[in-house]
Amino acid sequence: MEIKEARTVLVTGKDGMLATALAEYVKSLSLESEFKYVGYEDADLTDYSQTKNVFAKFQPSHVIHLLSLNKGLYYRLDNQVKIMIKTQSINQNISKACAKFGVHFTLHRLRNA
Repeated sequence: MEIKEARTVLVTGKDGMLATALAEYVKSLSLESEFKYVGYEDADLTDYSQTKNVFAKFQPSHVIHLLSLNKGLYYRLDNQVKIMIKTQSINQNISKACAKFGVHFTLHRLRNA
């Protein structure tokens, strides 16, 4: 008899196009995994303390990191370096938290300005 471990999948960028599509797709499947979606209003992932709090709250076994800073074309054109630095900070915080909390699998959608 195989014992299946319960999986909690943390998905960042819950209001984005990819996370929204993923949520709809996941609903159509009968999965035993529990999906938790996090967005800007839930935590500032540029702050490692807030990132750790999210991981402590949900205790994910898997992470799908889809968050990106997308505030429109003109904002991106005018703030490329700022966006790149914030994105790198978020990616680093997610990676550090994954290591700290023993996440089994991480999928990063890496993006810069």
